[in-house]
Amino acid sequence: MVIGNILFFLMMLAPQSWQFIKILLVVVSVALLILHYVIKIRKKINITLMIWFSILLTHGIIWSFIGAIKGNPGVSNLFRLHVIWTALYAAYVFYIDSIDKFKSLARTMVCAVIAISCFNIALILNVLNIIPDVNSFLKINDELTEVQSIYAGFIQLNSYNIGSLVFLAPFILALYVTDASYLVGISKKILSIACALSIITMLLSGRRALWLEMLVTPFLLFLFNIVSNRMKIRKNIIHFYSITVLLLIITGFLGTSYFNWDAIMFRDRFLSAFEYDVRQEQASALFKGFMEFPLIGSGFGIGVGDVVRSDASPWQYELTYVLMLYNTGILGSALYIICIGMIYLYFIKLLKNRPHYNSITLSVLTAFTCFIIANATNPYFESYDYMWMLYLPVAYINILAQPERTNTSTLVQNNA
Repeated sequence: MVIGNILFFLMMLAPQSWQFIKILLVVVSVALLILHYVIKIRKKINITLMIWFSILLTHGIIWSFIGAIKGNPGVSNLFRLHVIWTALYAAYVFYIDSIDKFKSLARTMVCAVIAISCFNIALILNVLNIIPDVNSFLKINDELTEVQSIYAGFIQLNSYNIGSLVFLAPFILALYVTDASYLVGISKKILSIACALSIITMLLSGRRALWLEMLVTPFLLFLFNIVSNRMKIRKNIIHFYSITVLLLIITGFLGTSYFNWDAIMFRDRFLSAFEYDVRQEQASALFKGFMEFPLIGSGFGIGVGDVVRSDASPWQYELTYVLMLYNTGILGSALYIICIGMIYLYFIKLLKNRPHYNSITLSVLTAFTCFIIANATNPYFESYDYMWMLYLPVAYINILAQPERTNTSTLVQNNA
């Protein structure tokens, strides 16, 4: 579990230049997992999750095969991602079968949020000549982690690890609001620090997807809490976000009045997401390509000639769902939608039938939904380092599928 936590931490934090270390840890952890399953065969494996992984693997195999038949240039990369890595993640998911193991993962996530936030804030401080170059100290490729620009008081970060906040930030915000710090075995003060740092980092990042998540997280918590119907959580949501909004307004006023921060630039940056840009060009070109093979798609590993986003990997695009439609057609997209739908159905069932876990369930569900939303304009499904956001909720489902443990009474008492 220690090696798994280290690997998990590096996936969230470390850049691509550290890929060799991550691959080595993957090999070691998989070897240990195989040994674990050989020595101790699982007495009970969740059949629903077995079906879920079978659908995903079938999806990956079929459309990799179609891509191979058509000679698509990137099919080997997509086969590795959607078949090999899916099988590896399945081994990890079925190993995480107790709340104690999930607590360990959750603590790792809180530590990762603090580390990611401090690293990215340090990038900005370096550009402002307040501290030395962080990238040089950590031997990190500057092209992958840098402050792209600072103008009119507006900052835009280009940092590979900041993408992990797509899931992590809503998760720890929800943990804090729902008073679930005891579930992860971490103090509320540390969780408060992680929340504050994540909010600062999201604001400074220039990432519109993260800004959007800050706006939708309280509404998602409200929405999902309707199922659990816990009044305490509703009050906590109102209090927390009322104070947060007030502090943001005060900070914006002080920044505009005394530090020449341009609030209009912030607004324009957010609204520009709704203007016609390269993503809309992608959508048009990919949908046109989809119409040529609407049923089964073009197969994995190919893009459209009209719009190329990467010369090195011309099959990669930001628009995950439109690309999925183009590559896998109606049939493949339907299989993926079924898998996502199964996760939501299971979480709704957990909220109704396992109320003593509602705080942590709401946190995971909110973070997962933010991940699904962010994928509309960001290719997180297409990267191993971000795929954990899809499988962590499945691991949580696997935990609650296990028989009730003795610590359940403690959880009930703490939630009372």
